[in-house]
Amino acid sequence: MRSHLSTKSFLWSNYAQKITSLFPATTTNCTTTLTTATTPAQHGWFAWALHIDGKTVELYRDKEYYTSETLPNGYASKKLPITSFWELQGLRKDITCYSLFNEKIKRTSGQNISFTDLQDMILKLNGLLQQQDKKFVYAYYSDLDNKMHDYGVASRKTKKLVRMIDKAIEKLINDNADTLLIITADHSQFDVKDFVNIYADKEILKCLAKPFACDPRATAFYIKKRNARAIQKGFSKIRE
Repeated sequence: MRSHLSTKSFLWSNYAQKITSLFPATTTNCTTTLTTATTPAQHGWFAWALHIDGKTVELYRDKEYYTSETLPNGYASKKLPITSFWELQGLRKDITCYSLFNEKIKRTSGQNISFTDLQDMILKLNGLLQQQDKKFVYAYYSDLDNKMHDYGVASRKTKKLVRMIDKAIEKLINDNADTLLIITADHSQFDVKDFVNIYADKEILKCLAKPFACDPRATAFYIKKRNARAIQKGFSKIRE
């Protein structure tokens, strides 16, 4: 927002407060913590890709991380069951709950609605909000995160999308004045200038009992006991 929006923009004009994300600050962990109202240690979805039954599973996409093999729909949810807080028993009966996710993100429970892009998400949100019944709606938009991963935080493509989001949200609110809208990022991003590709380091790879897992920014290493010293040497070489 600081890089791409003016202080007169809709989002900046309605800025409420700063919140701190958690660790690992990765999409799967942060959004699941938010939607389940539980800690990462409780819900277990604390990384983008976890080892499950001999596979390295992308939890949000039901895909094998290294081979891109498509797994059965709901694979991760069945192995690590989670329940969104709005799906818990005992909630107010006069409120209908919905969730909206990009069609690439697999969801198998609750009244889930999929969308293709920003325009489609706003269209479906507006359709729900125009209905007269009381409701709670959770919507997760992933394209901004993807754009920054692909092109960087400071890129023109990111700037263009941030401004599109700002205008789209402003129109949504203007069309639904009786709606309370809370907008938050699940985590931040910043551009990295220098990095080491440990995924291609043969000296480190030969020390592992299993492939890397979790997240590139917070990687889990499964080290063979006999290679504890060898991997230390590998990282010492990188620091040099």
